Amino acid sequence: MRSLLICLFFSIQLSSQVLTSQVPVPYKFGYEGIELIAKTKSDSTIVYSHCGAKPAIRIEVGQSIVHLYSKGLLKNGPLTVNIHSAIVKGLISIIRKDKLITIMFRWKTVAWSTGLVEEYRPKLKRK
Repeated sequence: MRSLLICLFFSIQLSSQVLTSQVPVPYKFGYEGIELIAKTKSDSTIVYSHCGAKPAIRIEVGQSIVHLYSKGLLKNGPLTVNIHSAIVKGLISIIRKDKLITIMFRWKTVAWSTGLVEEYRPKLKRK
């Protein structure tokens, strides 16, 4: 009887984790704006900004993206950023003009290491 209860408990725990990780929870209020400004070895300036960022991890994601750019691993389009507490997916656009480089990252989903998945759905402005 006791082993049956233990087995039932673990199956409920496992099923709740699977259900939580499959259904994204929407969030509407993310941070927007310039996060980092950096210089490169070739004397160019990198300006990193984001849209829909989660406050708890926005700086770590920004540093990771600038690091990826400095290694030459970024291109326009979808991007997945892995950090220790989450996996962030979004769209990146890179614009280069002379010695100015702008990197804009639009957050789409954040998959936390706890299993929670959040999806950015901006609040619509009413007319």
